[in-house]
Amino acid sequence: MANNKVDAIKKIESLDNTNYDNYLKSVFKEKEFYFINDNFKSKKEKFFTTIKNVVFDALNDANIKKEDYRTLSVYIGSTSVNISVIQEEYKKNHKKNIVCNTMIIDYITSLLNLEKSAIIFSTACTSSANALIYAADEIKQNNTSKALVLGLEFFNDLTFGGFTSLMLLSPTSKYLPLSKDSDGLILGEACSAVVLENKAKNLNDFYILQSENLFDNYSATSSNPSGEVIYNTMFNSLKYSKLTINDIDIINTHSSGSPSSNEAEENALNQIINSSTNAIVTSIKPFIGHTLGACSVNELVLLTSCIHSGFIPNTLGAKDTKKLKFSKYTKIDKRSTILFTYNGFSGNNLSFIISNKD
Repeated sequence: MANNKVDAIKKIESLDNTNYDNYLKSVFKEKEFYFINDNFKSKKEKFFTTIKNVVFDALNDANIKKEDYRTLSVYIGSTSVNISVIQEEYKKNHKKNIVCNTMIIDYITSLLNLEKSAIIFSTACTSSANALIYAADEIKQNNTSKALVLGLEFFNDLTFGGFTSLMLLSPTSKYLPLSKDSDGLILGEACSAVVLENKAKNLNDFYILQSENLFDNYSATSSNPSGEVIYNTMFNSLKYSKLTINDIDIINTHSSGSPSSNEAEENALNQIINSSTNAIVTSIKPFIGHTLGACSVNELVLLTSCIHSGFIPNTLGAKDTKKLKFSKYTKIDKRSTILFTYNGFSGNNLSFIISNKD
């Protein structure tokens, strides 16, 4: 979509269902996959340069001074971590290497001269959501004052082939959020970062209220179609925040694209939304694809940036139901309370709420 946040928000603001098809044609030139725009010579260069640029962009946006880098707590959420780099090395010289977390941890530690090692979360599609919530809890418990949370996912043959073999990829290559007509998901690569601190710096800064993390033992690769566990994560995150669904302005859905996940999430939303709920339902995935372990931080950055820019984006490819009213492009003030919900392979479900209201 773009190589920086400003251009990404401009692109999101320009898209609606009248130009969505043309956007997809421009995106899916190489294969049906949302790629980071790049002119890199290798996947290794792309991996490290992208991470470096994103990290420093986030730190600069948060006005973190260079002398404070070393005291940062760093948390990373990813499914594939460095598999793209390992595969490239093997294809070039058949050099066998272990897929592990050391490469990215050592790089981030050296890049920022960290006093303590970064921590990686790899819990399928909830990876960066878990990293985010863990960082917030560490700050609330006064174990750290500043945290950098990074979500990253880069294309690799193992992930793409795995989803292909599971027959989860959309043959029509179009996201239809929570629709019964959805025929699968479209993968994407992206890298985003947020900085959490123990004190707000600006009036419109968002803060994390509460969260809930529960496990669904229905299946290793799909959610219970009843949506019970997804519902409970949303309900409890509201309860712990001392809010009701009527206090929520926007619900950012997981909308993975797989029929079973869509059914479960829609059933959960239908249970939690009542006749007086004014919350607008949205999904960021039609813009960037399903970025797996990185999706939470990627979608958090994009949605909050849209709100800071004064608008709610269109939910591309979505159709309203009796209870679910999907977002249309709307100008708003810069204050919102947002419920995010995510569910992933192996049954991890996580919901959290952020707000920049008083």
